[in-house]
Amino acid sequence: MSVQFNESDLENFTGTMKYYRSSLLFPDIVHTDGVQFVAERGGAWMLDVIVSHQIKSAVHDQEFQVWEFLVKEDGKCQVLCSDGETEAHLTKQDIPYTDLPFDMKFFLQLGSLDLLTPAWVIMLPNEY
Repeated sequence: MSVQFNESDLENFTGTMKYYRSSLLFPDIVHTDGVQFVAERGGAWMLDVIVSHQIKSAVHDQEFQVWEFLVKEDGKCQVLCSDGETEAHLTKQDIPYTDLPFDMKFFLQLGSLDLLTPAWVIMLPNEY
């Protein structure tokens, strides 16, 4: 499925009304309305990338993560994850092909949906 959204579509999301399960394998990882919009319009692979790296302790040990999807001119994409404070990358991945037309950023933060149970929430920056 090709990407069917643009940057201006993402500006409309602030906060969320509902949380969606991001992975059957990691039930404590959820995402917001804006991220669901992206996933339903060809961006679900980006969630898969974020979730798949959570098995690395260097990544999962960070309670706040910044995920950047940087589109290159040759149709490739480089994914970088940092803690949002330092320049050091926790992990990176090269994607050999993408039709994503612009760079994207996601945040992943440890929190709770019910004030009791920990949950990891993937969100767009303006949903933070």
